[in-house]
Amino acid sequence: MLFKLLFLLASILGSLPSAEGQSISLTYTQQLDHFNVAEKRTFQQHYFLGSQINTSMTGPIFFYVGPESPTGVWAVSKHTFVQALWAEMLDGLLVAAEHRYFGDSLPFGNASFAPENLRWLTVEQTLADYIEIINHVASSFPTRPPVIVFGGSYGGLLSAALRIHYPGIVNASIASAAPMYQLGEVLNSTWFDLVTLTYSQTGSCGTRVAAEFASIWNARFNNTVLSKLQASLGLCTPVTGVVDVYLLLFYAKHAFSICAQFSYNHANPPTDVAESLLDVCTATATPARPLPLIYTALNLTYNGSYAAPCFNFRPASIDAPLQPPATSADDLSPDTAPSSLYHLSLHANTHARAQAARQAVNGPLSIETIPWEYLCCTQIVMPVSGTGLFSVPDNYNFTAQTQFCQKLFSVAPDPTWHRRFLLEPLRTASNIVFVNGGYDPVRGFSPPSDLAPSMLAVNVPLMGHTFDLFAPNPSDPNDVIAARESIRQIVTKWIQK
Repeated sequence: MLFKLLFLLASILGSLPSAEGQSISLTYTQQLDHFNVAEKRTFQQHYFLGSQINTSMTGPIFFYVGPESPTGVWAVSKHTFVQALWAEMLDGLLVAAEHRYFGDSLPFGNASFAPENLRWLTVEQTLADYIEIINHVASSFPTRPPVIVFGGSYGGLLSAALRIHYPGIVNASIASAAPMYQLGEVLNSTWFDLVTLTYSQTGSCGTRVAAEFASIWNARFNNTVLSKLQASLGLCTPVTGVVDVYLLLFYAKHAFSICAQFSYNHANPPTDVAESLLDVCTATATPARPLPLIYTALNLTYNGSYAAPCFNFRPASIDAPLQPPATSADDLSPDTAPSSLYHLSLHANTHARAQAARQAVNGPLSIETIPWEYLCCTQIVMPVSGTGLFSVPDNYNFTAQTQFCQKLFSVAPDPTWHRRFLLEPLRTASNIVFVNGGYDPVRGFSPPSDLAPSMLAVNVPLMGHTFDLFAPNPSDPNDVIAARESIRQIVTKWIQK
């Protein structure tokens, strides 16, 4: 109501109150269940308005689709997304909303993560939340503006889904790194085959990566070789057997994935260095660091500042996330690793962290972990696995994923949900731009080419995860600059029809 009051006051007084020129944070009283009229409970959902707010706006609403993390007023800053500049150019408004069950938008407060309270965490409910907020903001304009939604990764999936299911409200969608294809459409080894391809196309880097991993994997029964790894890789504990080798290489291969996926031309999280892919590939060996690529990837991913004295790949205080069978050292597989590990690989021991967080709902939480794991245990079933250059076997195991979900949340993943809800209705959708970065393994889960005259794919070869959405930087490469401009022209043309 505050937004409507601002416009009402503006129409009476002839000028907008102090909110003009400032980004503001608001809350919206949201229905807990949009599809059950008997359920009357509500919660406060956070949303944000950009500084473009004024009484004479004639342009579109750019709506940032909050993903699986807290969203704040930073999302509508001019320094975060290029869409803030587009909103200014087109005399529009940038709006962002926080995903239910993330950040401060918790339907049940600290009790939100109790198993009985997670049932309202679904993509369908989330989309309905966003439509409510879009309608709430749009209704404050004298003439309803067109709406362009945008998001990255899971947020890109949600962005596409908003256009697919609410085409009368959402006029266009920018879906960057959107994992539309999941279990059943993606080959078992796709993720790390794509990581492999990125390193293999970077000079001799792929050959060096494969050699370093093979040197460890092939020595997994050689205690003399293993005894040297603690010092050479900067580990907190010695590597004492095949299970340790598996754990170490499992985290290492995900570190290589992170360094490729999030390689940007200027420093950004999660590595907080520019060109992380180049950093890894140009690392040179020394007598103290005979495996420089693995050493560099581990530190960039898990110890970006190199501040910690060592990397603890095997924390003693919690159970290991992987329990490979002791009877077959050549057939190791992550029996309990969550499928969402690629999102959480910055944090060692994901499984145990999720369990610990679930058991501490009344204390400090890693609130991103629990709801995202729940979504991956119900609707977002992504087979992140494969061997590629990285030696250690890693085959996706849907049965193990189901057991993990049943143990943690008493639910089972639905491997057909995305086909029914996303892929089948996608056939008749329109006005969606799918954007793929050549460094990003998610490109294997997103449409690689145009699906229809108004369902386009923009592929940027030397680009990291969702970099097209970032606010411009003087050091941005020309192909990213060109891609952003092409996307702006496409969606502008769509809303003008």
